[in-house]
Amino acid sequence: MQSQSVGIQDFGICLPKHYLPIEALANKRNIEVAKLQKGLGLMQMPVCDSDEDVPYLAAKAILDLVDSQVKNGNYPDAISFFSGVDKIYLGTESALDAAKPSITYAIETLQSQLNCSLGHIDFLDMTFACIGGVDALHQCLDYIRLRPNRTCIVVAADKAVYDQNTGGEYTQGAGAVAFLLSSKPDLIEFTGEVGVAIKHDFDFYKPKRHFRKIDLIDSLLNRLGIDKTAVDSNKYDQLLEANRVLKKETLEGWVEDFWDLPGSFIPVLRDEPVYDGQFSNSCYEERVGAAVDDFLTKNNLKTLPEVEQWVFHLPYAYQGRRMAVKIWWEKDLERNLELKNQIIAEYGNPEINDSAAYAQWLKAISKSEAYLKFVANAIAPTDRVSSEVGNLYTASIFMAFLSGLAYSEGDLGGKSVLFLAYGSGSKSKVFKGNYGNHANSSEVARRLQYHLSNRVAIDFDAYEKLKLG
Repeated sequence: MQSQSVGIQDFGICLPKHYLPIEALANKRNIEVAKLQKGLGLMQMPVCDSDEDVPYLAAKAILDLVDSQVKNGNYPDAISFFSGVDKIYLGTESALDAAKPSITYAIETLQSQLNCSLGHIDFLDMTFACIGGVDALHQCLDYIRLRPNRTCIVVAADKAVYDQNTGGEYTQGAGAVAFLLSSKPDLIEFTGEVGVAIKHDFDFYKPKRHFRKIDLIDSLLNRLGIDKTAVDSNKYDQLLEANRVLKKETLEGWVEDFWDLPGSFIPVLRDEPVYDGQFSNSCYEERVGAAVDDFLTKNNLKTLPEVEQWVFHLPYAYQGRRMAVKIWWEKDLERNLELKNQIIAEYGNPEINDSAAYAQWLKAISKSEAYLKFVANAIAPTDRVSSEVGNLYTASIFMAFLSGLAYSEGDLGGKSVLFLAYGSGSKSKVFKGNYGNHANSSEVARRLQYHLSNRVAIDFDAYEKLKLG
């Protein structure tokens, strides 16, 4: 049994300086505005400036966290704050490098801004699509359970970037959330065992591609209408040399020109993913459902525990409320058989052996008064901020947690929340937490609103210029 109390003590966030009103994108892309606003819950789409990469977002979120701790009087300054920090783990799928952790790029920024040394801290990236931040969270929670006098920082930072004129473009988002983890979980304490489900899927990924130099040359000549035989054969052969002589007095392997890369192939890794939206939705639903079953088994439960909120990873704002109905019906309503029987009396018995018919039946009860009431109380507060910040990938579920804390009615102190995390590829984790007695909803709401209101709206032309570089 887990006896040591551990969880989130405080938070910091960073949002890009600019956003595009979703109706501006809809009008340019000939998309019905109501589909995006009322159907998916999208209102604003953050747009990163040229200097707002993942290390920048992560560093700014950590600085916001430190500022909160110092202002609240928990520490006199940054030096004393970081003296107790052992780890800073970043969850991201927007890494700058295939070897060097992106969080290390933030070290110099933090040290110069705070005038302190961070050389004693373990910096690390963790990557598993959108669930990497949750993985980092659990690693650091386990560390603190064994060392209750120490603290860790988990930061989730990402830029969700999609190709133009695709179904993913309007879900784009960016930002970072940083959490201070300690044995003083003022915001939330995590309890119980974690349910896990994993499968090797290709619903969303960013593959490394390799293109042969000779094919690139031939393709370019063909597109330009140039006869290959008219090209100087010596220059042609030089471009295809497999063993280039790298420039002296530089980092080994560093090249400045595209064609100076050693070997016969040019590697390409794009920020924009390869994905299948419908398949990804089904993977999300299947993995979360399996993780719920594992959560129940590990915690010796027959039904889901009674909680105040369900917090989801949100690829778009209304994803949680649109997919929760199956879990609500199968795993939650067993605690309320009277209500379950009322729904059966109104909608009939579900045909669980006919997947298509069962899906239609679930769609029907998702419009029932009982389910809409559940959504309004347990989910709607958690997806409110997502409407304004878009898909934050690893930070999405963390922002949903802060949104739920900020915008729920009534005192949340001591009440429980269920986390349903997902990362493509694909993995889900389901776990529970209890809000702390010092979880000040109004203060969280004030800080969130400060960051949201300090952004500047841009028009579509400015968005395209920033996106295309």
